[in-house]
Amino acid sequence: MTDFNKKRFTEMVLKGEVTPGIDLSKIDLSATNLRSVFLVGAKLKRANLKGANLACANFEKADLEGADLSNCDLSYASFKNANLKGANLSNCKMEYTDFRNAEVTKANFKNIKGEKIG
Repeated sequence: MTDFNKKRFTEMVLKGEVTPGIDLSKIDLSATNLRSVFLVGAKLKRANLKGANLACANFEKADLEGADLSNCDLSYASFKNANLKGANLSNCKMEYTDFRNAEVTKANFKNIKGEKIG
């Protein structure tokens, strides 16, 4: 895994350098504005995304096993075919969030807010 930190990753996002399948396991991106980020197939095992703005983000086929996504805005985000085993999604805003075919075994969905969760 390449050594990524919050500053380096946000620079990559702004420059359009984020590639599908990127390994960001265990990265701390808490409270970061990642609205509309494209992380298809990304490896985000045990990543800290707590309080991040992930509205309209694309996490299709991403591995978010054990990741902390608590207190995030996940409105209009896509987690189709993603692995969310054991992920913490508590206290998130989820309006029109897409979880089709996602693996959500033991994921924490307590106190979520939103509508039309699919």
